[in-house]
Amino acid sequence: RYQAAGVVFEAGHPAADAGDEVAAGPLMELVVEYWPNHHMALYHAGAARFESGSYDVAEPYLQRFLAEYALQDGWRSSALAMLEAIEAER
Repeated sequence: RYQAAGVVFEAGHPAADAGDEVAAGPLMELVVEYWPNHHMALYHAGAARFESGSYDVAEPYLQRFLAEYALQDGWRSSALAMLEAIEAER
């Protein structure tokens, strides 16, 4: 199943990387369903939910992304910034 999820990820990843997180979001959530620790799918699913204002759904995706992704780079910084914005909304 995770291999099929990888095919789905590869189909939707270009849209997400081009900045259309919301369009790629449903595909990324499907990937996470079958490949729960796919760090980039977790990031993009969280970013899509964040951009659509579904903070309660975005937060667990982003937290799981941070648990899976240890590099200190722009992806991690972006996830942390989204989580900070979610916390600020509370």
